[in-house]
Amino acid sequence: EDLSTAVEVGYPSCVNSTALSSGAIYGSMGTFYLNQYYRSVARECELSDRLALSTDIDYTTCVGAYSLITELETKCPRG
Repeated sequence: EDLSTAVEVGYPSCVNSTALSSGAIYGSMGTFYLNQYYRSVARECELSDRLALSTDIDYTTCVGAYSLITELETKCPRG
């Protein structure tokens, strides 16, 4: 599973979730934008050398795809 899976399958499935429906917008951003976003946030927090997708998350699900954002935010809170 990778970022493409999250963008093409996981995020779009969020439209069916009451709690995470706003996550569907990330799918429309595309892999290039999200890749750049994650790298930028990781760089701000000096975590660039540790940026990697987890291998134990199912990115075909809304929750799995959404965890890309929530996990990064827990390790690198901003604002």
